[in-house]
Amino acid sequence: MTLEGIMFKDSVCFIPMALRKFPATFGTSGGDKGHFPHFFNTLENAQYEGPYPNPEYYGVEDMGDNEKEKFMEWWREQEGKTFIMRKEIEKCCIQDVMVMARGCLKFRKLYVDKFNVDPFAECVTIASTCLTVFKKNFLESEVMGVVPPLGYRQRYIQSVQALEWLYSLGLPELRWAGGTLGEITLQGSKVDGYDRQTNTVYQFHGCFYHGCEVCFKRGQVHAHLGVTMGDLYDKMRERTLELRNAGHHVVEMWSHVWDVEREHHVFPEWIKNLDPILSREALMGGRTNAVGLYARYR
Repeated sequence: MTLEGIMFKDSVCFIPMALRKFPATFGTSGGDKGHFPHFFNTLENAQYEGPYPNPEYYGVEDMGDNEKEKFMEWWREQEGKTFIMRKEIEKCCIQDVMVMARGCLKFRKLYVDKFNVDPFAECVTIASTCLTVFKKNFLESEVMGVVPPLGYRQRYIQSVQALEWLYSLGLPELRWAGGTLGEITLQGSKVDGYDRQTNTVYQFHGCFYHGCEVCFKRGQVHAHLGVTMGDLYDKMRERTLELRNAGHHVVEMWSHVWDVEREHHVFPEWIKNLDPILSREALMGGRTNAVGLYARYR
């Protein structure tokens, strides 16, 4: 998640271990996590001042033998001392943050120095970090393809909604993804549909990816793209203006409008099967499964 230029990531997705193990694992100094009675942390005990809580409040039953022995030694040393909840909980929070920060910085430095990979900037999990290390340092050129999840032409993938709308126009000379000749490029980018006879461009705008002002607030941040809906809408309007300034007529359709209008149309079944072909999907599946990936004819 990114908010106002600050990226938030969960450290446990990269370092799936207990925070108390960070100092020993990464060899960091500056203090350990310490002990805090999390089961004692209730509203009723918010202002507690008195003897240190009993071991069960520290989760002693879930500790390993060695850890439990060290904890009990520490707990016995607290006899006669006063436990002040508001001070202890503040100290616990500060210790947790510092221990995690030191460990995460050491973790990051190891990857940057050894593999030239910044896990927190480039990845989202330890698995994606390892894959990035592999691609940057060990993947040989022209050995195998690392294909993007949506294919190399993902920016040109058409939704079924857009195909339905373009089909409903009934224009025999229309250049579109469902036609024999496919889409056409105008002013440096592909357009959804183009009728050369009338010099008309047909653009279908998915509300989610074009910042529809009816469905979304301008300041709302797009969940996948990390920009505001207002930015997406303005970019779409700039593209439309660019096409019109070039002398083209532009007809637009929003997906929320088409959801209503499509009820008045009938579409052929093949419309649903126009998704881009993914070659890897040909190697799996029921009775058509490619059991033999290579056959030599004799």
